[in-house]
Amino acid sequence: ILLANKILFDLDLKIQRIDKEILFKTIENSIKYKITIYDSLYVTLAQIYGTFLITADKELYKIPNTFPLEKIWDISYYCVVSELSFSGQFWYGKSCE
Repeated sequence: ILLANKILFDLDLKIQRIDKEILFKTIENSIKYKITIYDSLYVTLAQIYGTFLITADKELYKIPNTFPLEKIWDISYYCVVSELSFSGQFWYGKSCE
């Protein structure tokens, strides 16, 4: 438990308040991709911050900038990931450059 807490603190996760821009884009993505507002919020944050979203949710694989969790080891074939951080069931990482 101590190690898990240390790893979480070392990730330097940020808290993002939902503002009008994020809310409108979240609703837009929810309608566009036919996904829940909850899932759409993660998709929207990844888009706004120019990152990819690593997820185990197969419903989200159809959305640009998402990456299947089971293929995480294949990322090295596409780009070098310099940062990954975990948030709930999703991993966020820097976009491929």
